[in-house]
Amino acid sequence: MRKIVGIIVLASLIPACLFTQSWHKVGYGVLPGGDVQVFKIINNELYIGGAFYKAPDGSRAIDIVKWDGGTIWTGLGDSDIISDIYSIEMYKGKLFVGGQHPTINLETLNGNQWDFTLTANSGVLAMKYKNDLYLGGTFDKIGTLNMFPNWCCIARYDGTNFNAMQGGLNNQSLPLVLSMVVYNGDLIVSGEFNNAGGKSCNNIARWDGTQWQCMGNGIRGYNGVFAMTVDTINNWLYAAGGFDSAGTVPAKNVARWDGTNWSAVGTPLQGFGALVMYKGELYGGGGGITNTSADTIMSKWDGTQWTRIQGPNQGVNALVVYKGNLYAGGYFDKINDTMVVNYFACYGDSCPQNVGVHELQQQEVKFKVYPNPAKNNIIVEVEEWKGGGMEEEYTVRITSPLGQKVAEKKFTKRTEVEVSGFGKGLFLVEVCETPDIPLIPPSKRGTEVRCHTEKVVIQ
Repeated sequence: MRKIVGIIVLASLIPACLFTQSWHKVGYGVLPGGDVQVFKIINNELYIGGAFYKAPDGSRAIDIVKWDGGTIWTGLGDSDIISDIYSIEMYKGKLFVGGQHPTINLETLNGNQWDFTLTANSGVLAMKYKNDLYLGGTFDKIGTLNMFPNWCCIARYDGTNFNAMQGGLNNQSLPLVLSMVVYNGDLIVSGEFNNAGGKSCNNIARWDGTQWQCMGNGIRGYNGVFAMTVDTINNWLYAAGGFDSAGTVPAKNVARWDGTNWSAVGTPLQGFGALVMYKGELYGGGGGITNTSADTIMSKWDGTQWTRIQGPNQGVNALVVYKGNLYAGGYFDKINDTMVVNYFACYGDSCPQNVGVHELQQQEVKFKVYPNPAKNNIIVEVEEWKGGGMEEEYTVRITSPLGQKVAEKKFTKRTEVEVSGFGKGLFLVEVCETPDIPLIPPSKRGTEVRCHTEKVVIQ
């Protein structure tokens, strides 16, 4: 009996990090084929932004959705104005969303109403709350603040006005801000620039609340600094991108700042556009085309070496640790070329299972078919969401009493089908949602398509 008790006690002391980490689907991912660009945790809920119009449970969610980590997905109305969301932040009770659009790059959500009166003339790619709201990107005009032609890319919003930050940032070519974090009480800004407030800071700089400070000699190379994250245990700042030196030391694509000096972090095979600390290790995600042994779309640094993480078949844009698991978002649609995840997946030992599956299976396409009985024509009319943004595409398939397909037609909202030549009898009318997905026979249909069938009598 003592031996059994001892085994149980020892098992309970095994750290969770020793359990096998593996990839899992999160419902149906986001649809149709777009991408995930940003994660943000606000009030213990995960906000997901990018370019899509379906949440993982199949509900309507245009470019942004929030999730409670369980079964509740909440779309935030039609934010289709921006069309591709890159940054999300909460400030004074309003949700701020930034992205890229020819004319509108910043929106706010106050309750259930989107407002785009606060405008920027180019992309808003990064935001961070620290007493005030800081916004960065490619703009040189935001609100009534005009930094053109000498400065650009970053501003502070106090709830009423946009303010310049000791001028701002500049570069010899096209400066931009890609990432912001708070480290040791200061705002750290990175991207592609060589000048911050008149100082030669090279792609990364520190704002102390009053003025810009350079971080050593900055980071230099063929590209800038795409992503940052803070190791709160060791109080280190990690920066990643496309570069070959940090401060005065060689550093390939990833570097570490200890508050005073830069140091190299091994030699990763590529730069990363997303970084996060997960269970004491540094995870990086980047671009990639195929999931091969030479492709390092995701890797981790354990303090000694880089190890490739098998999984996404294309680029990873965003990483976040949420409720004990690592979530990845990007352009990838499969894990290890077999698991369909649609741009959003969980990596960990306690990923939620069947998230959204039950809800989606219970949701069928709602439509009515009339007249019934019919002689010459029938009308098929979908009763679902008909509001702004992108219209849903459906396919109607009509099957004879002998099981033969007699008609198939794509439509939006409403269509009319001539049935006078079909003969008499009881016919099946099936309607499926088909955004970017071909109609699949029921025997082979996966979870990506919702359908419903009604009966109609043809006289």
